[in-house]
Amino acid sequence: LWNRTAAAGLDAYARAHPGRARSVALAEALALGRSERLTADLRESYRRGGIYHLLVFSGMQIAIAAAFLSLILRGFGAPRAADLMLLLLSLTAPPFAGHEASVSRASWMLGLYAASRLMQRPTPAANLLFVSAMIRLTLVPTELSNAGFLLTYAATGGLVLFGPALAALFARRKFLLALAAGLGAEIATTGLVLFFFHQYVIGSSLVTIALSPLVTAMLALSASAALAVVFCPAATGLCLEALSRLDGLIAMATDLIANRLGLFGFAPRPHLFVLLAAWIASLLLFAISRSRQTRIAAVLLLLVPVADSLVLARTRAHIRGPQLEMLDVGQGDSMLLRTSTGSMLVDGGGKAGDDDFGRRVLLPMLAERAVRSIDVIALSHPDGDHCGGLPGVVAAIPVHEIWISRRHLDSLCGQRLLDLASNRHILVLLMPATPEMRRIGLRIEPLVPRLTFKHSPVNNSSVVYRITAAGTRVLLTGDIEKDAETLLADEERETISADILKVAHHGSRTSSSEGFIDAVRPRIALISCGFRNPFGHPGAVTLSRLRQHHAVTYRTDRNGAILLRLGEWPTPVETESQRIP
Repeated sequence: LWNRTAAAGLDAYARAHPGRARSVALAEALALGRSERLTADLRESYRRGGIYHLLVFSGMQIAIAAAFLSLILRGFGAPRAADLMLLLLSLTAPPFAGHEASVSRASWMLGLYAASRLMQRPTPAANLLFVSAMIRLTLVPTELSNAGFLLTYAATGGLVLFGPALAALFARRKFLLALAAGLGAEIATTGLVLFFFHQYVIGSSLVTIALSPLVTAMLALSASAALAVVFCPAATGLCLEALSRLDGLIAMATDLIANRLGLFGFAPRPHLFVLLAAWIASLLLFAISRSRQTRIAAVLLLLVPVADSLVLARTRAHIRGPQLEMLDVGQGDSMLLRTSTGSMLVDGGGKAGDDDFGRRVLLPMLAERAVRSIDVIALSHPDGDHCGGLPGVVAAIPVHEIWISRRHLDSLCGQRLLDLASNRHILVLLMPATPEMRRIGLRIEPLVPRLTFKHSPVNNSSVVYRITAAGTRVLLTGDIEKDAETLLADEERETISADILKVAHHGSRTSSSEGFIDAVRPRIALISCGFRNPFGHPGAVTLSRLRQHHAVTYRTDRNGAILLRLGEWPTPVETESQRIP
């Protein structure tokens, strides 16, 4: 009830003062555990600085509240009352802010700590950590594979287990103990962050320590705003203004970390068996040894998955010859072309209502392939299932050129790409820029239908790319339908013949007409469509027509991502079996 009352007041304030929307979103996230109003840009800013965990309601808020209550009550000479209040806080925090893993972990540890003090049986922090983990796993066994659960317990374990081991290196230098604890937390979580999110922030523990006072002040202002909007509305604006100024300071810090110093990046995730082996070996060494040197070695074992990720990044970044990969982005299209000199991404998939698709789905796929920058991003047409993931990529990694048709400039996604290109100083080429272009060792011919069609004008206006590499011809068709296919077959019959065809419009029956397939004469056909998609793609007529023309057909809904090494004429390699509904 308290939470809903404060949230309703802040929501009303945000509607009356649109300029305060970001501050209200921060206040609700920090003080109320409500992150729904956080924009993708706001989340990404904190994430790139390695402090997103401070932005949402977590164990930090519970620890600060516990410390505040304890200091006040013990200052008045009431230690038993302090322990009772801590026990009460541990019971009320999860219903108030939600039962997320970090909130649950902090609440259970706090409750066990208070109970042990009340029973005059003080318990080491490590015991509190492990008992709380057992309670959580008993109640919710599936948490064992949950990223939030693993990260909150790894970070806390790094503080209370690995931190003291590293602190032994700084004997008699107590001012470095906080650094050692933070470093222990970073070592404990880096492998997991790489595994689950394909990203890293070097020195995130130092950033957390440095910015925690600012975030603590933001938490106090957020709580004050939540109270003021109910009891003293006139003070709400002052609290949110101060919150906005602190947020500005943190934005400057995260920009310095991620953009100017380059401490944020993407990388392939380490192998699961390497990650598990490092953790099990580390915990066993801690359990059986009290030797300082052995325990430090146990901590350093957790860096083995990081080394594994670095090796994968180096090996996967080197491409011997040109290759084409149809990424499994569900009911959408995304084609990645790579050579020894660079990469080209044609379309980026997407999902209706999911503005975070690029960062959440497409960027991890690129990171897994060690793609750190893209030479060319080419957009076939601006539908969400082709364009939706591209803004997230452009905003996150270096892109040198963006290719887009003149007909698509006024679309919503086209405008987003143009705005990002302007802000990041990316060259934009309007298709068809020239009849033929050469990039990263590829010969690329953009084909744009000269007519505007009455039926499905957006699909039929798709830019078709004919690409030649290592003697292999590839035709990427966007979502063109029968009208545009007929025009191309009539006017570009000699140009559109290809060895590999990206089947238009996910294999829909409205595309892949007889005349067009006869003109292309593909040997391999690739279809990108979602697993059990509601449109029935690919159509039975399309599949039958491809069989009649003796084209070997591969589909992402059945084969996952498909990799073709151009020039070798291989059987495609399935590189990923993930299904995006």
